[in-house]
Order: sequence, then C-alpha cells, then structure tokens
Amino acid sequence: MAISFVQNFMMRFQRPETLARKSAAQSLYNAVAKAARQPRLYVDYNIPDSFDGRFDCLVLFASLILRRLKQLEGESSPLGREFATLFISDMDRTVRELGVGDLGVGKHVKVMAEAFYGRLKSYDEALSRKEGLADALQRNLLGSLSGKILADACKRLPELESYILILVKRLSEMDQGQFMSGAIDMLALLTERNGE
Repeated sequence: MAISFVQNFMMRFQRPETLARKSAAQSLYNAVAKAARQPRLYVDYNIPDSFDGRFDCLVLFASLILRRLKQLEGESSPLGREFATLFISDMDRTVRELGVGDLGVGKHVKVMAEAFYGRLKSYDEALSRKEGLADALQRNLLGSLSGKILADACKRLPELESYILILVKRLSEMDQGQFMSGAIDMLALLTERNGE
C-alpha cells in the first residue's frame, strides 16, 4: 500500500516509536498478504480463488500474527492494534476499488470487520484449546464449497491444519524484536516446512 503525500506529511509530526510501530505493522501486513496470495492454498487445498476465499486466507494469516502479538504484548498490544487498523483500512480501500459507492462502503467494511473479528476469535479459541482447528478451517475457508469439491478439500484438511500448526509453532519461536522490526516472512516460514 503506497503512502500518500498527506500521510507522509503527517508522519513528520509523530513520535519515533509510533513511526516504528506503523512501519512494523505495514511490514507484517505485507508478509500476511504475500502468504495469503500463494497459489498452493487455492490449488492444493481447494480454497475458493475468489474475493471471499482470498479474504478468508488473509484473515487466517492475520489471526496468527495477532495471536502471537497478544502473547508477546498482552491483550491491548499496540502493534496488534496498529496491524488491525491497517487491515480494516485496506478492506476499506479494496471495497472502494471494487466500485462500491461512498454510501455503501461503511456497510461493507462493517460486515468484513465483523467477519474478521469473528474468525480471529474462532481461530484463537481453537488454537488455545488445541482442538477444533480443522473445524474452524473448514467452516471459514471451505464454507462456500459443496459436493465433490468440498469432499476433495476435506480430504486435504488435515494437511492444511498441520501446515498452519507448524506456522503457529514457528511464530511462537519469534520474539518481540522480530515482530517490531517487521522481519517476518510468513511465506518463507511456510515453504521452509517442505524444503521448497
């Protein structure tokens, strides 16, 4: 996401720690977006390659980042808040790019924000309980599928669940400094698993 002239001008009046947090949030968001765009998710796991499917993948990876930030910084993680704000701002921009008029943007973004926070809670609860992740993945990522496509996708669900659990483990091994520097490449963490 490009920084506008006004944003650049306003940044000059912010404290260095605020600028560092915004920069880290942007780097983390870019890493999440890159991970959510990987073709493997849509080809190997049959996640619908649609606006909703891509949104759900973005939410999945964002939830993993936010969960780890909550573990590192507590419930009111400043970097987590900055990241979530960036996520919602990007949804606003995306809805506008899709041609939704100004009067309808708020309604669309509200629905997306509710979906975002609902899925965040669903993934966090499943990971905290150490059970139910496959159900959450099926409900959130494959919910629009039916018939043979859904049956095929469900066969690969244990592999997808394993894939996500390994990413959770790798993120848990990272410290706050790595998050604050924005030096997290989720795609590298994911591909590293299979030696790709």
